Amino acid sequence: MAAEPAHFFADLTHVSMKPLAWWQNQFTRVGFDLRADELPLGEFRNHQVVASPRHKYAEMPSDVLQQRCLDQLGAAQRHTREGQWQTARRGLESTLALLDHVEADGGCAAAWKPRVYTQLARCAQMAGNTEEAQGFLLLARSLPPTRHAA
Repeated sequence: MAAEPAHFFADLTHVSMKPLAWWQNQFTRVGFDLRADELPLGEFRNHQVVASPRHKYAEMPSDVLQQRCLDQLGAAQRHTREGQWQTARRGLESTLALLDHVEADGGCAAAWKPRVYTQLARCAQMAGNTEEAQGFLLLARSLPPTRHAA
């Protein structure tokens, strides 16, 4: 049976400079699924193991997902207006990670991804990162057409 995340992280005395494979084994052993596409071989993503409790998002109601996305989009707009591009970007990237987890657990989150990428493009444009903004717009446009998110 998988340990609850709070239990697993309650005592951080086990944290040390262990090899990545050791950490991957520890997370798998206590019931997490590693996001292989987000964790390049031999590297941490921003010095973090990217993992999610198995099936955590399988039954997430659509109204809860909608509210979380709307909250993050609103916060990103506010941070962008305040000139806090990195804060806005981190929030939007975490929203994309959430949407990936929902989809990995069998949920439908595709309608939100174009909106998040479009907001990332706006943030990048306001920060003067024109090339990055164009890249985010290309990502938004490359996604398959879905019904629009509310």
